[in-house]
Parts: sequence; structure tokens; C-alpha cells
Amino acid sequence: MGDVKDMFSKPAMSGLGDKLQEAYSDFPKDKFVQAIFNEEWPHLELFARISHVARILGNMLPNDYQKSLEIIVSIVSECNEAQAMILPQYVLAFGIDRLRESVKAFEKITQYASCEFAVRPFIDKYPDEIFPLLLGWSQSDNEHIRRLASEGTRRAIPWGSRLQTVNQKHDYAIPILEALKDDPSEYVRKSVGNNLNELSKVAPELVVELGQQWMNGASKNTNQIVKHACRTLIKKAYPPAMALFGLAKPTGISVELLSISPRVKLNDDLVFSFEIVNESKEEVKLRIGYDIGFLKSNGKINYKENRISERICKPGKTAIVRKHKIAETSTRKIYHGHHELKVIINGCVMAEAAFCVEQQ
Repeated sequence: MGDVKDMFSKPAMSGLGDKLQEAYSDFPKDKFVQAIFNEEWPHLELFARISHVARILGNMLPNDYQKSLEIIVSIVSECNEAQAMILPQYVLAFGIDRLRESVKAFEKITQYASCEFAVRPFIDKYPDEIFPLLLGWSQSDNEHIRRLASEGTRRAIPWGSRLQTVNQKHDYAIPILEALKDDPSEYVRKSVGNNLNELSKVAPELVVELGQQWMNGASKNTNQIVKHACRTLIKKAYPPAMALFGLAKPTGISVELLSISPRVKLNDDLVFSFEIVNESKEEVKLRIGYDIGFLKSNGKINYKENRISERICKPGKTAIVRKHKIAETSTRKIYHGHHELKVIINGCVMAEAAFCVEQQ
């Protein structure tokens, strides 16, 4: 599996230099490429590489910031993924004191490369000034711009810093999310759900209250957003969130006969099964899932939630059989050794077992 940071290759950066030189004839392409691949380059990780290239880019573009923005905006539609990722970081590095110009540049660039990391320091520095602009983004005809309004105001994003504006004022982004709650784009709606899910970690009452309002005569899409927004609260069996979806604490419910593959190799299926026993005489609504505890390099276990189904279980026994492929992703390396599985019903751990990932 290739490392994402390897996208920033000499051909990619040389190609970026070509585009810049075409838009700005005085751009020193050869000097630009040479400065990027210095002796420190092999030791830089992804975000350090992006920042490194952005600094060099800024030192070689015109001193006139507005003119430099016009240059990078003119080429963004022609850039590949690695090349485009440099441009938001340039705006952050050299435009943090130029709010209006920078926000207009983000509006253009985000249609080709996400600006969710770069816009966050602007929100923290100018929370009041930038808010009407963010709200305007939520009304855009372009789904990428609308998504940036949500993703940019998310309290926390993977690999990104926490947004202090939202930490201090939990309802900061609510008017933006209100505008997007029935967005036609799933791409945008998922971001809204993720935004609220992060908010639920510090303001659960606010998220549940908002969910109650949104679900009152709401569309299927809005209901899905609310469920996505409350997933962490449901996992923790937070009573108000459970009640919102008719998911009571699983009284009279047990899990029996949990069976699991004791050993599995990378890229093979982990097979497990169990029985849900409903000892009551009533049908019960259950949210059934499982957490896999992946072994990390430091020996600790990191759990990943997986959903099986949400269903009505009749009195008696319900058999569940499941397969889960043990495979690496761009954000998870699989280490051989002890791993864990927990069966989760309505947010409660009902059974658990261990398995071993063997070396190939």
C-alpha cells in the first residue's frame, strides 16, 4: 500500500511548476522544484510536506497577495490531487491577515481540493466576521462549497486541530447546519451528520434537542442525518439519544453462543456468529452491531464500530452470522497478535471474545 505523502513526487511538483509558470511567466520553476526536494524532504510526513511546499510557493509568487491568489486560482482546475492540496495551505500561510481575499480563494479552490483544514484558523481568528460568509456558502449551488460550510465548522476533524470557536460556543454552526439539513447531496448531508456527531461529544443535550426538532415531520434524508449525528451517543447508550430512536436499554435481552474464528490472516474473513435471546413476551427494537478492537503499534487496542442492523426482534432466539474482512486501509495498519470483538446491542456490550491475526 503506497503512502499518501508519496503523491508529492518530483513529476507532480514539476508539473505544478509548469502550470504556475504558464500562468505567471516569471515563476522560477526549476528553483521551485530544487527547493522542495532538499535534504529534509525524505524525513517529512504528509502535512509537513504540504506546508513545506506552500512556504516555498509563497516565497516565489509575487509579493502582491491578490495577484498571487489570481494565479493559483487560475490553475486549480488543471491540478491533480497532490498539486491542488498545496493551494489551500498557501492561502493559510500567507493570507491569514487577509480574510476577505482568502475566503474568496477558498470558495474557488474547494471545488477541486478540500479547504477544511485551512479555513479553520480563519474561523478561530475571525469568528464573527467570517460567519456571514460561511452562511452564504451553505446556500451555494456547488456541493463542495456547501460541504465546506459544514466541514469547516466541525468541532474536530481527523488530523486537524479542534475548532476553538465551537468549543467556546457550541451552537456556533447550528444556523449553517439548519440550512443543510435536507441538502440534496449525500456528500453534504454526511458532513452535517459528522459535524453534529463531533458536537455531541461536548454538547449531547444540544444535539439531541436539535435532533428532536429536525425529526418532527422530517424527510428521510434529514432523519438519516440525525441518526448519523447521534451514533456516538447511541454507542454510549446515552438515554435521551436512545429514546429519540425508540431504543431502550436491552432489558430481558441476552447474547449466547458467541463463536468466532480463533485465528485469521490479513485479507481473510473473520467469521463469527451468536444468538440474541429475547426472554420477554414483547417485540423489541434493537440496534445490533459489533466493535473490533484492532491492535496498535504501542500494544493498545483501538475499537472500530460496525453496524449489523436495526430490527424488531420477536420473543425467542434470533441467529446472527457475520463476516468481516481483516484488511488494511489508508488509516489503519493491521498488526499480528491479539485482537478483540464485542457484540453491541442498543449501545451496551453484550458479549466479547478474542482472536489472533497471524502473520502471512
